[in-house]
Amino acid sequence: MSFNISKQAIDQLLNVSHHDPFHYLGCHPGKHPGEYLVRGVFPEAREVYLDIKGLNARKIKMTRLHQDGLFQVVFKSNSRPIYQFLVNEYTGGIQKHHDPYQFMPQI
Repeated sequence: MSFNISKQAIDQLLNVSHHDPFHYLGCHPGKHPGEYLVRGVFPEAREVYLDIKGLNARKIKMTRLHQDGLFQVVFKSNSRPIYQFLVNEYTGGIQKHHDPYQFMPQI
């Protein structure tokens, strides 16, 4: 996993042409112990919240990294979080999404 992300990698992720999206998207250990980084792509989103479940339940607003819908958040947690995305769409709708990048590739 790369904590930093290049413009080229962002463009490839947004164009669905990156050879290894698991490297950048989903949940990854952060730079410091107990820290996690989560990224997701939501082109339809006005804003996105990470809805963390379990003992450390909370909602955290994600930061937009790119105007075309790449979001990320860095936060502290005692264990790898279980979460969903709450996506506030430009149309006014709110959608809840599981993160497909929480699960390792099976092929």
